[in-house]
Amino acid sequence: MQPELIRLFLQRVKINPDKAAFHFLQDSGKSIELTYQNLYEKSGAVARILEQRKNDSATRALLIYSPGVDFIIALFACFLSSITAIPIAIPRPRTKELFLHFLNHANPHFILTSANHETRIKKLIPDDIASNQFIITDTIPQTDEDYMPQNTANEIALIQYTSGTTTQPKGVMITFDGLAHNLRAIQQHFQLHEKSVCFSWLPHYHDMGLIDGILTPLFNDCRGILCSPSYIISNPTRWLKVINLYQVTHTGGPNFFFDLCSKRISPTIAKEFDLKSLTHVYVSAEPVRKKTLEKFAALFSASSFQLNLFTPGYGLAEATLMVTCKTPNSSLHFYVEKGQEYVGLGKPIPGMVIKILDPTTQQEISEGEVGEICLCGPSVAPGYYADKEKTSQAFVSLPTKGEIHRFLRTGDLGIMEKGELFVVGRITDTLLIRGLKYAPEDLEYIITQSHLALSASTSTVFTINQDDEEKIVVLQELKKIHDRHDLESIRNSIKDSIYQALGLTVFDIILLPEGSILKTTSGKIKRSDTRIKYMQGKFSEAL
Repeated sequence: MQPELIRLFLQRVKINPDKAAFHFLQDSGKSIELTYQNLYEKSGAVARILEQRKNDSATRALLIYSPGVDFIIALFACFLSSITAIPIAIPRPRTKELFLHFLNHANPHFILTSANHETRIKKLIPDDIASNQFIITDTIPQTDEDYMPQNTANEIALIQYTSGTTTQPKGVMITFDGLAHNLRAIQQHFQLHEKSVCFSWLPHYHDMGLIDGILTPLFNDCRGILCSPSYIISNPTRWLKVINLYQVTHTGGPNFFFDLCSKRISPTIAKEFDLKSLTHVYVSAEPVRKKTLEKFAALFSASSFQLNLFTPGYGLAEATLMVTCKTPNSSLHFYVEKGQEYVGLGKPIPGMVIKILDPTTQQEISEGEVGEICLCGPSVAPGYYADKEKTSQAFVSLPTKGEIHRFLRTGDLGIMEKGELFVVGRITDTLLIRGLKYAPEDLEYIITQSHLALSASTSTVFTINQDDEEKIVVLQELKKIHDRHDLESIRNSIKDSIYQALGLTVFDIILLPEGSILKTTSGKIKRSDTRIKYMQGKFSEAL
């Protein structure tokens, strides 16, 4: 039996072949249109090549593409030919070690890419990779011959590598059933339909850009507008222009993006845009801040944007994508703990059960208490590819409705209050200072708001043991345009902001040029690696 996603795709091709499934906006400003029929013919041509070269054991393909239609074609070619797709970022010399980890761990039978990346990739791969494993998909001739999808037992649609914030990235196995459940939950939660217009600029090789950006429009038979992250980040007003031009209803991004909009877009420019087409704006992938949402809503209040249009949510690759989300057009809720205000991330999607456990005893704790967020539901992945040990460590058996069920331990700390989830930090990154626990994200946010010279989302906070006491260390990037003769006043601003907000004293502050702090491919800060580099005294670029 064909997976629901493939069945819907083939149905779209049959009923409305000339309908535009996707519009990809190039950095030049030109748009490439991909109809259902185009996608079917082009992905079918690639699928034939995969089928000709594969054997019974060949089930995995690494997908290495820039943002664009070539990636979508390769993705659906894998789906049609029952090959598990493994999307990753374009490897570069500085990320060679990470790329080799993907190669060795995933052991792909095929490497799919486009002609413009072939030379670069081949320079990075070992000599024992066979030439027939390489498939340059944009050089395969398109054919109008129908392709009949494979009906096999391969139920793993994707292997989605986690960011690897504290460890080597793990390959999350995403099933077709899990995809269908999560896509249906997204559809129902946001009331998406064929007249909806979805717009995503998020990376296609990460869960939100892949599932919400690419698969959601197709699942709902609605218009999907796509572009590269750099196209929007370099000029956030383009996001507004796309919303206006295409009358976008469904879009969003991480918290930092709305901070960026508030900092880069003046009130005069903001008034030029009309955002009334938006039915909601999702915010996820990193801690959501009340101040960020309020500043953005105030800036665009004259553009028909209201605070309740924001729909903060919680999700992770191990749950396919969405776990919880605020109901569109409902009021935002907040939870205050230790002087910090946390934004409510909504209630669980249908079928998803959340339990909050004491991280040490693994016993369920009462509502309103902080503990580890654990999940169970149809969207939760079966485990990590080729890693039984990490899979075993990631799950715990818990009683639910008189039966024992397998719950995923997320490693995130949270609180359930009146059925709504509030995330307060990570277990592994939690700072323990004089017997009290602090989330580093809270300190980092306070720091980046303390001085205009500090770049948003580029602060790292951790502790080191000095004289038998845990002391706070701050690493912070500066904006390129800042006058660096005023470094001491910047350090004082950081110290004062942390002391005034939390009563904590900072031991050391390292100011760095932009691009110095270690991050994952999805832009998350690698705190553990950064701490090690600091301990080794290797931040030679310090200002």
